[in-house]
Amino acid sequence: MVFNHENSPFVFRLAYLVDEFQQFNKINLQLQKTGRPIVDFIDTLSAFVEKLDNWKRKSQAGNSAVCENLATAAGDKVNVDIASEVVQHLGAFCHKRSQGAMPSEMFSISSQLLA
Repeated sequence: MVFNHENSPFVFRLAYLVDEFQQFNKINLQLQKTGRPIVDFIDTLSAFVEKLDNWKRKSQAGNSAVCENLATAAGDKVNVDIASEVVQHLGAFCHKRSQGAMPSEMFSISSQLLA
């Protein structure tokens, strides 16, 4: 049996998660820099939270370009259900973060997306 990945929800979810984890890796590298004052860490985390909010707003407006790999995988064929899942996922992230969750606690949300 051959797996036809074209228009596959799994591939779209995976592409979105690749985008998400690329952002996590960027923030992780920024936070690992030594000799930075604590204010820089707070600014970095605040900017990341703002980025999540921005992604959510743009995704709600139907703009899949905020997720480069998802946009590449789906082209102009982003499934409405996948777009809705992305918005819900980003909403869950923003909600967890507003409750003071640490990034490691937020990863459990991502693992549920592929389940």
